[in-house]
Amino acid sequence: DGTRIFHWYQQLPHSNYLFALYVGQYEPVTLRPAFGIIPLTVWVPPGQEDEARRVFERTPDMIEFFSNRFGYRYPWDKYDQVSSYDYAVGAMENTSITGHNDRIMRDRFQLEEFNPDFSHYTSNWTAESIISHELSHHWFGDNLTSRSLGTIWLNESFASYCMMLWDEHRLGREELQAQTWMALQAYLNYVRTQHIIRPLEYRFYDSREEIYNTETTYLKGGIVLHMLRWILGDDDYFRALGYYLHKHEFSNVESTDLKTAIEEATGKDLRWFFDQWVWGGGHPTFEASYTYLADQKKIELKVQQVQPLVEGQGLFELPVEVRIDANRKTKREVVWVQHQTEHFSFDVDGKPDLVSFDGRGALVCDLQFEKEISELLYQLAQDELPGRLWALHQLVQRYASNPSTLSALSNVLSSSAYWSLKAEAALQLRNIHSPEAEKLLLDQLRSTDYHVRKAAVIALGYRFTDAAKRALRRVIDSDPNNDVAMTALVSLSKIDRSLTVDYLESHLRRTMWYDVNRLAVLTAIQNLADKKFLPLVKEHASLKYNYAIRQQALNSWAACAPADPELTDALMTFAKSDILPVQTTALELLGRLKSERALPLLDELARTNGDGDVRKAARDALQEIQRMNTR
Repeated sequence: DGTRIFHWYQQLPHSNYLFALYVGQYEPVTLRPAFGIIPLTVWVPPGQEDEARRVFERTPDMIEFFSNRFGYRYPWDKYDQVSSYDYAVGAMENTSITGHNDRIMRDRFQLEEFNPDFSHYTSNWTAESIISHELSHHWFGDNLTSRSLGTIWLNESFASYCMMLWDEHRLGREELQAQTWMALQAYLNYVRTQHIIRPLEYRFYDSREEIYNTETTYLKGGIVLHMLRWILGDDDYFRALGYYLHKHEFSNVESTDLKTAIEEATGKDLRWFFDQWVWGGGHPTFEASYTYLADQKKIELKVQQVQPLVEGQGLFELPVEVRIDANRKTKREVVWVQHQTEHFSFDVDGKPDLVSFDGRGALVCDLQFEKEISELLYQLAQDELPGRLWALHQLVQRYASNPSTLSALSNVLSSSAYWSLKAEAALQLRNIHSPEAEKLLLDQLRSTDYHVRKAAVIALGYRFTDAAKRALRRVIDSDPNNDVAMTALVSLSKIDRSLTVDYLESHLRRTMWYDVNRLAVLTAIQNLADKKFLPLVKEHASLKYNYAIRQQALNSWAACAPADPELTDALMTFAKSDILPVQTTALELLGRLKSERALPLLDELARTNGDGDVRKAARDALQEIQRMNTR
């Protein structure tokens, strides 16, 4: 009668949450076997085979790289990857088969980033980093599995750093520095805006999302592991991780297992490090200053820790590299910061041109270091990439009106500097309000690097000039990268309220990767917040579109017509019957819009839904509405 029975024998032990079945009409794409013996297959819908070969072509190289880097061969019989429509998370590392959201698929002319994002010119999450992240879980997560969600950092922080290691291997040291710098900025911005610090190992949470927090568990955890690498040195660090993998293979692990394994492999006591960075929360904020003592040919560096001293975040103890450039010579010294206030003395050959505090970006810290413009200009030109990025920000924050700052940004943009520095320089032009800065910004629309062009169109969204509006319209119509073109549309919606329904509708007729044009049009409508766009919005609150579009349609609808009874109906429907990201968006909006009609539904979901994240979102919405009624 057409029944088929499949048998699968898994020889090695693995964790039960890593079982998966993918059922659908898929075509296999065979990749080069890793080490010549490990079969690798990608499964995609018919017609996407050529895209799959391009997107996943480096998978065998990744398997061989991680195997060699950690001294532990990929353990499973094979490795498959599947592209699935509306996959509710970005990807999932099931044992020997990873599921990917179908936005992983793109042609050779599209952006490197995994997600459409109209606010940032890049992110840590490229399509390739997602592939390497999920693959690396087969060492850290599928082989060694954290014992509980409280220690999930042992899975996710490691995978997040592994994707940075792959970028370093393929693209070089500056790419690693760019990745760690971006991760640090994302984490610091999260702490500043959300006012939340917590340890990496954390057992007090109401929903999974609190522990699967991108900025802390993934990005901070990744750069904490990078910091440990710098402290131990490459030889000890990678040898210790190989020892950890062999000692605990195919078992559950706790943070103490990692600590003990590294100590056994290196002979170094790491209690201080784990106390601060795994079991403690937060990060140090350093306030640095120095005095040049010409008669003694010395400088005295003063370092203070000025972060709030609260429970869970005290003083930190860690090494810092200080770079001093003087009289055309460079010296580097490593000092240990252990107290709230420290004084360090260094011999110099003359007045320093630069005193750089962690210019290589090895530490997880915030730095306050007031400098004269001359030193910042020198640092922007001469330091390592993280130090140059820091100096760039300081110049724009403190000396935006100084002509030397604009000249320095112009020099960066016309130089052979690494792409991330040039893109950041283009973005920071939004904070310099002069016709010369705008002309320099418009010039970047001709850059050959799409990151720089995208940074420029984001920055133009802060300029309410006719020249900016005309330039954005040209980019929308002509840029070869769809993401840059559609970011320009979103930027235009911030500065031009004359956009019409017909104009936006014309861009809906374009064909783009992951329907990024529809996502951009809906985001622009959210910015414009005008009821005349409602027919376009309502059309997209439908299961015929991917879940990112459904989410954005609901947010845009709420911006245009928050009191629309149809919106409440739609939110209640999606809260009951869509995938998790759309459900939680709908629930959040019901709470924010104080939808009393939704109270019975919210109460039911809060009590009975089988997903803890849905129950938490429903409780939060319920409390938001009830709080209004008690005032």
